[in-house]
Amino acid sequence: MSVFSSLKTYFHQRVRRKPQVFIIPTVAGLWWLGTVFLLMLMGWGYANNLCLALAVLLLSLSVIFLIECHFNLEGLKIQRISFEDQFVGNLSTWRAQIIDLTHRSRKDIRLRWDGNQKIDGSIRVKSDQSAEGELLFPKAARWYSPTLIIESSYPLGLFRAWSFQRCETEAWVYPSPLSKGTRVHLHHQDDSLTERFKISSSGDEPHESKVFEPSDPYNRIDWKQFAKNRELRVRTYQESEASVFYYQWPYLGGDELARRQLVGLIEEHYARAEKFGFKSQGLELQPESTPYHRQKVLRSLTESIL
Repeated sequence: MSVFSSLKTYFHQRVRRKPQVFIIPTVAGLWWLGTVFLLMLMGWGYANNLCLALAVLLLSLSVIFLIECHFNLEGLKIQRISFEDQFVGNLSTWRAQIIDLTHRSRKDIRLRWDGNQKIDGSIRVKSDQSAEGELLFPKAARWYSPTLIIESSYPLGLFRAWSFQRCETEAWVYPSPLSKGTRVHLHHQDDSLTERFKISSSGDEPHESKVFEPSDPYNRIDWKQFAKNRELRVRTYQESEASVFYYQWPYLGGDELARRQLVGLIEEHYARAEKFGFKSQGLELQPESTPYHRQKVLRSLTESIL
């Protein structure tokens, strides 16, 4: 295990009920402290009281900046966080329930996804109980992290403070759908992969009426019409046909282009409130057009990337 991994494990173990805040100088802060040290050397070497006074003043300001940067994160803890599913290239919005033990005003706070890839975004503290922000994920996947990192370089960027927040969370990033202009056709028909069929159903509203016959059902007799002109008639209903699409993964070539085209077709069906079914490895979803059904299909396609 490398030294960096050992230090990271140690920092994670330090996360308790009140998260610890760690702080180090940034590159600009190192130049700042180096300048202060150089002024002190000049003051001592040349017995220049003006250099010493300026060095003490800058050193005092450094301590103030250090304390202010630390207090900007002190007492801030994420209790629960939720991410909205999003497509690649779009900002994934998140909302969090937080605990602010100090009730201070927070400025210039960022949230970073703890992982191999550096993913960071802004954070807006709305109140003592809630915060929100956005993150931009580089690829389609199911992103999972047990630990998030809140960091800040307030006020002047001379010091960087960060805090590990233990919060089990996941984010779903779907493949971006192909635009209509880049598709060869709108609905690809393939008997082995895609099925399109029509279902018939009787409507709820009466279409017209006709003279009653002995074979007609008695519950469709129009008694109001009979009360008006003493003519026994029955209500008829118009049958409607609706298209239902059924897709199966792998779709077409099973590559990234086919996945993006299938995502685009699903989004078009959902926008037109058309029912569509989906079948994948160990998963079979009956045709529906609800938001939850769309989410399950897109998540299943995202998991097929791994």
